[in-house]
Amino acid sequence: MIEETIASYDVLSYFIYCIIEFLVMLSHDTFHSKQVIKVQDLIKHYELLLASGHEPETHPLAALEPVLYDFLF
Repeated sequence: MIEETIASYDVLSYFIYCIIEFLVMLSHDTFHSKQVIKVQDLIKHYELLLASGHEPETHPLAALEPVLYDFLF
């Protein structure tokens, strides 16, 4: 039971990380001279994720890493 919980935690955290990383990449792209997704929208979705009440380690923190990496580097 504990191993399933740990494995589930890692998979969920990685899945959220990959989705947000993809959205960050989309924020740099344009389609017909319009930005696909704006950084402000990413931050709004992150705030909604924080307010959702999920465990911070699995949801919001996994989502924050790619956004911060993009801002800082």
